[in-house]
Amino acid sequence: MPQLNALIRQEGTTLEGGFVHTPICCPSRSSILTGRYIHNGGARDNTRKGNCYGEEWKITEQTASLGVWAQEAGYKTGYSGKYLNNYGLDKDSEIEVPPGWNEWFGLVGNSVYYNYSLVESRDNGQPQTKSESESKSRARSYTVYTHGEDYSTDYLPNVLTRHSLNVMEEFLSSKDPFLMVHAWPTPHQPFTPAPWATNKFSDLTAPRTPNFNASWASQSQKHWIMRQMQPINSTDLDLINVFYHSRIESLLSVDDHVRQFVELLDRHNQLDNTYILYTSDNGFQMGQHRLAYDKRHLYEHDLRVPFLLRGPAIPPNHTLKGHDCLALNIDIAPTILDMIQHPNPPILDGTSLLQCFKSTQSQRIDFLVSYFGEFQQPCELWWCPPGPKNGFSFPIDSRNNTYDCIRTWSKSENSIFCVFELEQNFVEYYDLTIDPWQLNNTQSALSPSTRDHYMQRMKYLKSCKGLSCHELPPTRPDSWIRHVDK
Repeated sequence: MPQLNALIRQEGTTLEGGFVHTPICCPSRSSILTGRYIHNGGARDNTRKGNCYGEEWKITEQTASLGVWAQEAGYKTGYSGKYLNNYGLDKDSEIEVPPGWNEWFGLVGNSVYYNYSLVESRDNGQPQTKSESESKSRARSYTVYTHGEDYSTDYLPNVLTRHSLNVMEEFLSSKDPFLMVHAWPTPHQPFTPAPWATNKFSDLTAPRTPNFNASWASQSQKHWIMRQMQPINSTDLDLINVFYHSRIESLLSVDDHVRQFVELLDRHNQLDNTYILYTSDNGFQMGQHRLAYDKRHLYEHDLRVPFLLRGPAIPPNHTLKGHDCLALNIDIAPTILDMIQHPNPPILDGTSLLQCFKSTQSQRIDFLVSYFGEFQQPCELWWCPPGPKNGFSFPIDSRNNTYDCIRTWSKSENSIFCVFELEQNFVEYYDLTIDPWQLNNTQSALSPSTRDHYMQRMKYLKSCKGLSCHELPPTRPDSWIRHVDK
């Protein structure tokens, strides 16, 4: 992505420690908007029953979220693209316009590139108070646009970008301060590139990382679902390679859109006065640990996301190491509120990342990772009966793929400690300083005091709320084995 590299990365800062605290899209997007861990509200999984645009979300979480707060601070707001996976899909109720957005252009349902519907709504520009937001959002008029399969008029990434550019043009011309959230579907499955980018990288193959198609010696140390994974066969491998280059090709459109956004700001002489934050809602697998594709697991390829920031007082061509600044999806809302000088509501579990540029001390050294396995009855796997799906012959999720982790990254430690409560408290532990590819589960080597430290820290973070989530962990036990980052 040369435009992203030149215009955002080289003109801004890369936060190397970019993570999601839950490796799945709807709960992650929920936390981006609310600044809260999922145990404090928001989507639990990708289903409506799991509050992915469920009634609780509509009544509670979205009325105390980023757009509402930005309007309170006097900002015009726009949202364009994917919202939560089940938005607009409830056939038993009217489509609703979420509160907090002056200009709304929301995708109905999950990520696609063609054959979809978009809900557009424009209000009178007046901010809504929290008490008004639910009734006003449900009463707002809207138009539903249905798109087909013509690239020139229907390719969703382009449609969203044209809309966002028009909205930003209006905001910039009116001299109003604004917040614009632009949520491409790219590179979510089905990874559809623009016609001009199709097969541009067809000669690329997915990187053969050390944990690619991992050995049974490694898999046998992991939790139940990982022990069911069969070696990747030639059919799986072909699909992985197609998915890999298709995802990269699809991002070429995003790269060009980044250029268009930057050029628009520059034409209005507002580029140096604007923060631009680029990130994603989860990582992705490409054959690591025999996981052919998808996410949902505790490993680094699922949790790590790009995190780039450009703007006033942000150093150019700079990298903040993970042990100096852990950047989480729950930090996005408080960071933006800091940018627009809106007091952080006490319910926010995240913290402003601008503090990473003002202090030499880490704002946090660990965080909670949580995931709730999705499954169907009666087999308690992702699909029943288990069998081939999309060319793959293994399950990607299960009921007992439910876990909590403490992910630590400081100058003396880089590790993850995870507990699967539905599998007799099965534990996985990786010292990422000596085992960055998470091949060897060394939980049995942990001392009782070290294990107890992690368990107590997990218990604390699973119950933290607001400011209490910012508390640094207590001093490590004397038996702690420390590793210094090289």
